[in-house]
Amino acid sequence: MEDLQPGGPAILATGSPEEIRQAAISDARDDIMAKRLRIAITGGIAAGPVGVPEKYLTAVQRYPTVPLPCGCTSSWLKEAGIYAEAYNREILPYLLNQNKLHP
Repeated sequence: MEDLQPGGPAILATGSPEEIRQAAISDARDDIMAKRLRIAITGGIAAGPVGVPEKYLTAVQRYPTVPLPCGCTSSWLKEAGIYAEAYNREILPYLLNQNKLHP
């Protein structure tokens, strides 16, 4: 787990794509219930909030981030992308509602 960040989802190193998706959805729901509003960002050269439509990028930029691998040399970018997309799709409607925006 060489470049997984502390506090990040360990499932990236052990899970299948479906297990990673399910863990991300569960984590997003837990974060909503705990009012721990975050956005998941990952990527190589240009890291960003995977799965968030461009028109909502400004609305989500103020939130803290989920600690996910980023950077071209990360071994976990594919897994982090799966996680980030599922997490963001689950939490985005809630974040937009907090901003009084609607998809």
